[in-house]
Amino acid sequence: MLECFSDKSVLVVGDFIVDHYRHLEPVKVSPEAPIVVFANGIDEFRPGGAANVAMNMAAMGAKEVFLLGVVGCDYGNELDFLSKRVTPMLVPDVSRMTTVKERLVNGRHQIARIDTKKSGYVSSLSVERMMNLASGVIGVVDAIVFSDYHHGALPHFFCRSVINSANGRVPIVVDTKSPEIDKYAGADIVLPNNVEARMILKDDAEDWEVPGLLMEKMQAKAIGMTMGSKGILLHDEMGEWMFPALDIGERAIDATGAGDVVTASVASCLACGLGVHDAMVVANIAAGISVTKWGTSVVQIEELEQAITKDFERLKKEARDV
Repeated sequence: MLECFSDKSVLVVGDFIVDHYRHLEPVKVSPEAPIVVFANGIDEFRPGGAANVAMNMAAMGAKEVFLLGVVGCDYGNELDFLSKRVTPMLVPDVSRMTTVKERLVNGRHQIARIDTKKSGYVSSLSVERMMNLASGVIGVVDAIVFSDYHHGALPHFFCRSVINSANGRVPIVVDTKSPEIDKYAGADIVLPNNVEARMILKDDAEDWEVPGLLMEKMQAKAIGMTMGSKGILLHDEMGEWMFPALDIGERAIDATGAGDVVTASVASCLACGLGVHDAMVVANIAAGISVTKWGTSVVQIEELEQAITKDFERLKKEARDV
């Protein structure tokens, strides 16, 4: 189904995040307090945020993925984890630090998470440099993805400039946690989860009402609200639809990064010319694969195509209007 994606290039722009896993080994019970003493094991770095979206699109077969964002001048080996199909266009900003989510883990159990980030938007100089880099690829890519974790890489002016420059030529896919509802007006689809959608909407509506209200408020062409194991609730010009999730039962072990996988798979489908309804089915399948993997991970094109062959027609028939 995604065979044509191997000829497509994509621009992913947003918050670059490093997921740092510190694997700890239990040593003893502390004599000072009733707590376990751990010894530090290996350190593992994985792409998070916009970088995870880019990695998933590369794994799904894209010819080239341009990853545009901002890092602090403290970054060093964070790029080692990027696929050869991902072209980093990362702007160093001396006023910031690279966003890092440090997870302390024992086996597959997270003990704690420490987030290192700076609030507020990036400097005007960084925005100017990002605009220059974006302008060089907007005309050659087949889709544009905004991965907005509300960490400051995507100020209003920049988003509007990119969308206006695209001029409707390619699909615009947005995953946002930002409360600024007007900066993505005109996007082909916005993909919040149900919690994020309610925070953006600021309305105590029923679940089935939220995507339609949000679509009107954000002036987007469609809203795909992800609802975990229930699936995706879509509102577009044809109405409201519920697309069921892939039932994986006890194989689900970790939902980290599943939203990034949904974003990547929807953008891949739209870049290939598939409709938004087909994209919702593929996204549910991809998310179902993602949650069977531990930590921030990617879904490979081979496993996705195998699952599509097995489950696509059934899941599409199970979709219903609301």
